[in-house]
Amino acid sequence: MKKRVLAVVLAGVMTVSGVSMMNPVARNVHAESSYSFGDCYLSDKDGNKTLLVGDPVLSNIGGLWQDGKELEEGVDWEFGDAEDYDQKTAFYYDNQQNEVAFDWENIPVEAFGKYVYRTTAVNFLFNPGYGTYKTIESSFPIAAWADDVCTVALNKDGKTVKIFNAYMENTDSLTLKVPAKATVGDKNYKVTSVDEYAVEGKVASVILPASVTRLEKSAFEDCKTLKNITIKGNLKSVGSKAFSGINNKAVFKIKANAKNFKKIVNRIKKAGAPALAKYKRI
Repeated sequence: MKKRVLAVVLAGVMTVSGVSMMNPVARNVHAESSYSFGDCYLSDKDGNKTLLVGDPVLSNIGGLWQDGKELEEGVDWEFGDAEDYDQKTAFYYDNQQNEVAFDWENIPVEAFGKYVYRTTAVNFLFNPGYGTYKTIESSFPIAAWADDVCTVALNKDGKTVKIFNAYMENTDSLTLKVPAKATVGDKNYKVTSVDEYAVEGKVASVILPASVTRLEKSAFEDCKTLKNITIKGNLKSVGSKAFSGINNKAVFKIKANAKNFKKIVNRIKKAGAPALAKYKRI
């Protein structure tokens, strides 16, 4: 599930700001056959693997091994400075070709829709002046806030966006109003879909704008309090289990002509809607 949940830090979190923890300049002795890293990932300051425009970028290392033996942080190694290895601390790729550096404390708008990378260095305490490094890729492309509730991710066409997550715990309202557009930087994007496993927290009502024509699988799955769904657009695709586990007495209000109304209802039923659900054309 692509939820912005708290990630588990297995060994340590890199929170240094580019200051080397060693006096001598570390020299790279990186050898894939000798040293190996555990689960490494990038996160924001709260440990979330989903990164948003404006977030900081922290490196997390789930362990470091030498010839099959695990090295202990603080005893055998400590975080170092990537620049000691002639590596940039954080950067993203523009179309996977042009490397562009940025301040790791603030992901720029230009990174929206791209993967970001951070080169993480470690210094060996048992051999001062030596160490190794690893470049870590973000788990997902960079997303952005659309409003106080919804975040969006770029679609493959590069021109439209999807609701990546809707955090209903951020608001006192139980109604999720999916925005028709999102502004990221100086660009406006049309919201055309709701991503898989997108909705978190309590939600009683959902209003889908005319721009939304697609719901991915499990988009609203297990939203047990969801009872009222208003659909203003032509839902051309509804993924499996998109409405599985919602309130048994759910009511769908659909704005469509008679022909499209029947098609949309059939798609919703196939997507796990409760057997007792009611459908109204508005």
